[in-house]
Amino acid sequence: MQSDIPKNQDHPVTDVTRRYRRHVQVLIFGLAAYVALAAGVNLWIDPWEIWRPLSASDRPHTMNNERISLANDIRNSDKFEVLLLGSSRVRYLFDKGDSRHTQIDLTRPFFGEKRAFDAALAGANIHHMRRVFEHALRYHPVSDLVLLLDDVMMNTYRPLGNGWNEANYYGSSNYLTGLERVLSLADFSMLKSSTNILRARIETPAKDANMKVLGIPEVWKNDTEEFSRRDLYGCYEIGPSSRDDLDRLLTLAKQHNVRVTIIASFIHPVLFEYFYRSDKGAGLRLFMSAVGELAIRHDVPAWYFSPFTSITSGTPRIGYSNPEFFDRPDFYDPGHANYLIGKRLLEWTLKGVRHDDMQGYRLDKSSPDEILSSIEPGRTLRIQNNDIQFLDFIVSNPLIAGHACPAR
Repeated sequence: MQSDIPKNQDHPVTDVTRRYRRHVQVLIFGLAAYVALAAGVNLWIDPWEIWRPLSASDRPHTMNNERISLANDIRNSDKFEVLLLGSSRVRYLFDKGDSRHTQIDLTRPFFGEKRAFDAALAGANIHHMRRVFEHALRYHPVSDLVLLLDDVMMNTYRPLGNGWNEANYYGSSNYLTGLERVLSLADFSMLKSSTNILRARIETPAKDANMKVLGIPEVWKNDTEEFSRRDLYGCYEIGPSSRDDLDRLLTLAKQHNVRVTIIASFIHPVLFEYFYRSDKGAGLRLFMSAVGELAIRHDVPAWYFSPFTSITSGTPRIGYSNPEFFDRPDFYDPGHANYLIGKRLLEWTLKGVRHDDMQGYRLDKSSPDEILSSIEPGRTLRIQNNDIQFLDFIVSNPLIAGHACPAR
């Protein structure tokens, strides 16, 4: 009996097989193309400095993936005994921001001939700080630690960020195996870091020009409103993990006989008012309490400085590149002050030198309510005298406490 299927006609299964093979071929080609592109770009830029670790002075300003590069900077650094630890605010608060190695002339009054290392990490949280401190102890004879502790660093919602790799801070000079280094070239997050660096090289000149066009008021308002994000003040919560990281950091310091000084980051009245008005100071009290309790437990001094003294009455600047920025104690934006303010903070906390235009309080000796009650008269006077820049903006664009918290 003859078959009804023509001799020259393919079986339907054969068509399905062809389509399946074509699909697999396209998929394999697409993956190969992505791997080739990602590997080429990542090897060229090397954003995480896996293949070509750079010194801080050799690193282009557009290549600033500090979550990787800081570990390399510490490994490759000359020996230092003093660690200045904190977020990006540390970069200019204790120096002019142009080197990891703080100028000895600036630190000599406080630490003698000991070398100081500026371990600023933009967008840092307290877990970063603990790991950076552990890493530094592995390579250097650290004897003194100044921890500039941002309130947002203790926020549970502060992320680790792109490029952070725990293994990079375990102390090994080669934190990945050869195979892992090769495989990392196809990592999408590394490709994202590479493209961000490429974009920064293109956009930085335009951004600088745009800041000059916007002017000081617009830049300051934008910088203040940015703190409405969940990881800053939009959802403020200090959980057990944040307390534990600070506890472990201070425990490690005690074990290694490291003298610790904690300074709660000095902020401009604009930023204080933005946060304080959102919840009537509840978040600030939470921060003060957490730091004060751990400072008492580990017997370390922890300082808080009032934003409402005459030192914060200066005209805000628009850029660190402005030569006038270093003429007097001043702020670049609501959260970043210059080294002339930082010098006074160190004189007060380390040398006992008091300044009439500042007021400091010990978090380990006074309750949050006592401190806030003490600074309230200065705050009230500044408000009455209309001496808080951009207060009208804060009043008309209030921060709503908890508005960015995830749904429970």
